[in-house]
Amino acid sequence: MAANERLEKIVKRVEREGFLSTRELAETMNVTETTIRRDSEELERQGKVIKVHGGIKSLPQNVILSSRDEKTMRERLGPAPDKEAAAEKAASYIREGDCVFLDGGTSLVPVFERIKDRKVKIVTHSQLLARLATSCEAELTLLGGKYIPDYEMSVGPITLENLGLFRFDYAIIGCAGIDLESHAVYTAELETAAVKKAAMALSVRKILLADEAKLHVKGFCSVLDTDMFDAIVLGVKEKPDPEQLPLNAVVVLEEEQKK
Repeated sequence: MAANERLEKIVKRVEREGFLSTRELAETMNVTETTIRRDSEELERQGKVIKVHGGIKSLPQNVILSSRDEKTMRERLGPAPDKEAAAEKAASYIREGDCVFLDGGTSLVPVFERIKDRKVKIVTHSQLLARLATSCEAELTLLGGKYIPDYEMSVGPITLENLGLFRFDYAIIGCAGIDLESHAVYTAELETAAVKKAAMALSVRKILLADEAKLHVKGFCSVLDTDMFDAIVLGVKEKPDPEQLPLNAVVVLEEEQKK
C-alpha cells in the first residue's frame, strides 16, 4: 500500500471511530509501529488528526456528540474486547444479595450477562437488557417512562419517580465520553443524564464504565464529574499515560479479557 493511500485510510478511520491506537493501526495496515508514528506526525502536521499518547484522535470539531449523532443500540452491539474487559472488572464488584442499578447502553450488556444468574436484585431503565433476560436468575425490575427507541431505554418524570423507590449498593453508569483534563463525564442529551444522576444519588457506590473510544469523545451535555465516582473502570487496548488518569481510574487491558 502506497504511503498516501495509507494516510488517507487512517484519516477516514479516525474520523469514523474517534481514536485509534498505534498498535491497532500497525496491525491493520501491516506496517511497523514506527511507520505509524511517522504517519501520525505527518497527519498532525497537516492538521488532520491529533497525536496523543498511544495513538491518534480526530479533530475537536468532530468529537462533540449529540443524540442525533449516536448510533442506535443495535448498530453498536457486537464484539468489543475492551468493553468485555471493563465489564468483567465491573461485575467483579457485585456480591450475592446486592441491589444494583444498571444504566442503559451497550457497554452495560456484558455486565448484565455476567451478573444476571447471580442472586442479586437489578433495576434498570434499559429495554435492551430486559430483552436479554429470557433466562435470568436475578430479580430484574424494569423502570417505566417515556421510551426512546434509538437508545432502547426509558427516561423522563415517570422513570425518575419509579427510580426514587429504590436504594442501591452499586450504580454502574455508562457515558458518551470522558474528558480527563476537565474531569467531565458526557452524555448525548439531558434526559438520560438525569437518570444517571438520580441513580447515583440513591447508591452507596458509583462505578463509571467506559471503553477506550470514550476517552476521546465529548458529548452535548455534562452533568457529572469523574470525582463523583468510587471507580472509573476503563477497558483499553493500551494503558494510557498515568499522569492523565484520575486517581479513581481502574485500567483494564484488553489482553486480560483474552486470557
